[in-house]
Amino acid sequence: MQIFDQATNPKRRSMLSSIGLRIERLLYLVFFLLLMCALQVYLTAAAVHFNATDTRILDSFIQAIEEKQSELSLLYNEGQRIRRPTTDRDKRVATMRESLGLPASQLQETLDGQKYKARLREILLSTPQWYTLNENTINAEKPIEQILLDLRQLRQSKIQDRGTVLGIEIPRLYTLQYGSAAFRLSAQPLAFALLIALYPLTFVWLGSFYITRQRELLALRALKDYKQAFPHILNFVAVDFSSLQQRMGILVKRKDARINLLASKIATTTLRGVFLTITVTPLVAGLGYSTIQLHDLLELPIPATAVATVAYIVMMALTFGLIIQEITALRGKIFYE
Repeated sequence: MQIFDQATNPKRRSMLSSIGLRIERLLYLVFFLLLMCALQVYLTAAAVHFNATDTRILDSFIQAIEEKQSELSLLYNEGQRIRRPTTDRDKRVATMRESLGLPASQLQETLDGQKYKARLREILLSTPQWYTLNENTINAEKPIEQILLDLRQLRQSKIQDRGTVLGIEIPRLYTLQYGSAAFRLSAQPLAFALLIALYPLTFVWLGSFYITRQRELLALRALKDYKQAFPHILNFVAVDFSSLQQRMGILVKRKDARINLLASKIATTTLRGVFLTITVTPLVAGLGYSTIQLHDLLELPIPATAVATVAYIVMMALTFGLIIQEITALRGKIFYE
């Protein structure tokens, strides 16, 4: 504390200037991070848009049916076997149909045919969100190969080449040109790559800003002359100008001076708190939104999910710590002019 009480200490002035300059640079940097975060959130929204829910449901149906395709195909073939006459009456009917040029009679519904439909329904009921499937989408009278073909054609028809996300029309695939080679990428890998880059950048920025601002607030609290602080927006503090007004011959009632000073402290503290909130919160909130959405799309492994969760909790704690220390660190501190 002794170093801060020496009003003319050049080391203290140099330290305050260095800390303030670092804060200002970090504030400039956060706007670039916000732009990157906005782009990342937009790409995530685009990935969610093009990876529509109904397409994902159809994928789950197709995968479930393909896993049991051999079993279902066997049940269907058994259910469609030709009816063979066993009684004299059936033999006479078969002879008569043959003489009239009619096809051989089949069982209307064999036991194996019933098993085929029951097994197909059981497989569909085991898939997520089976209730969203239209009743006419799957015809149990068809062979399993035809059902799979119909589902694949339906899925292909739902894939859009272009879409509108947040009022901007974008293509489903982006073309990246490298020399003579052209690569086509969807929004999903681009969004995930940006998310991976933003996590360490945001984590480091929050940690650096928190520690640097904490040191500056402690130094400000020990200051007597507010003009020695670096003049960036977060050093907007309440100042008592009553002595200056008296020297200038301006008479102000003591009650009015106290009210003005109180209003000034509330206004400056609120301004700093709101500024930090609207600066840092969108960054952390955007990362949270993208993490949840991409986790659902990519089905990330448990270790990656655990690391992201821990990092996000720490970033949330730093965010709340930044805002709280900004509101409380200079409580009761009054600067005089």
